[in-house]
Parts: sequence; C-alpha cells; structure tokens
Amino acid sequence: RAHTVGVEITARVPSVFPGLGLTVHAQSVGPVERFVREGEE
Repeated sequence: RAHTVGVEITARVPSVFPGLGLTVHAQSVGPVERFVREGEE
C-alpha cells in the first residue's frame, strides 16, 4: 500500500538459564502521517 509503513523486529533475549535460548518477534503496520499547510494537499 502506498500510504502505510511497517516495521518488523526480531531479537534474541539474554538467557538466565544455560541452554534456554529465547527469541522475541514483533511487527506493526500503520498509516503514514504527514503534516501539511492549510490548503495544501
């Protein structure tokens, strides 16, 4: 879509217990916001 933007993040979490490897993943998409002067499109 022309007027949307998204981000995707994947990260490894530091382990408190040996041998326990965890990964977190998040993503978000939303409309692009743009501020314009009055009368401008």
